[in-house]
This record gives sequence, structure tokens and C-alpha cells, in this order.
Amino acid sequence: MNGLFLTKKVFCEKLTVQGNVYPIVSSAFIQDNQKRLTVLTQQSSGVTSQRENGEIEV
Repeated sequence: MNGLFLTKKVFCEKLTVQGNVYPIVSSAFIQDNQKRLTVLTQQSSGVTSQRENGEIEV
């Protein structure tokens, strides 16, 4: 991928931590009804959101 498309990922409790880490090529975001936080990266990495309180780990 060229990093221009964003795909919604959903946390699955049945999977381990490793199963809920997804590749981040250029950006990732979390949002609620009012705000959006976007993280931009220079290099590929992995991202996960283990909690429902608006946290992401890169």
C-alpha cells in the first residue's frame, strides 16, 4: 500500500496482544463524536488500541 487509505480496525478480545497490533504506514487516527487525533509517522511501525478510553500505542 502507498499509505493513502485508512482502514478501520476493531479490537478483538479473543486475540492476544500480538493479534491486535496493526501496521501503520504513514498515519493512524482515533476519534470520537467531537475530536480526531491523527498520528503521522516517517517510517512503518505497528499500532494498537488496547483500551476503550481513547489511547493508542505506537
